[in-house]
Amino acid sequence: MATNSMGSVCNTPRDHTRATRFSSHSLIAVESSAVYPVDAVETSASENAVKSVMYGLINAILVIPVFMSFTAIIFSDPFFQPYMPALVKLVGFSCAVHQTIFTLKSSLPFAIGQVQDAGLIFLSAMSSSIVTILTADKDLPPNAVIATTLVTLSSATMLMGLALILTGH
Repeated sequence: MATNSMGSVCNTPRDHTRATRFSSHSLIAVESSAVYPVDAVETSASENAVKSVMYGLINAILVIPVFMSFTAIIFSDPFFQPYMPALVKLVGFSCAVHQTIFTLKSSLPFAIGQVQDAGLIFLSAMSSSIVTILTADKDLPPNAVIATTLVTLSSATMLMGLALILTGH
């Protein structure tokens, strides 16, 4: 009897051997076959343009609900509810700029560049904290709170992007 990495007991019959990454033999039979090149089908520029536009439209249809939900997550504090239509448009514009730049500047010809959700919890926590701190001052107008939140979030995002670029080089 042996134990696996999780501490569970596992029974391996003695007459069966296990293949490891250091084994010289394979348990999978591989047939050798000739590989013949397939002639690429030539497509015209107009066909490529139509395909590109269709892929772009499908991607846009899929991304619209995503960025709307991102807006709801980032600006989840009740303070932002009256401003949600404008914030949805702003996040949508930001996503469109991000996707356009990523698609145009990527070294991959098939790049799509959808916005990821990894940093949303941090952006949400930051926006809620900013609102909590700034709404304590009753003399501060709501537009100033919105402006401060947007400038802080965009500055933090830009600095994070620069840090990632510098780390990559």
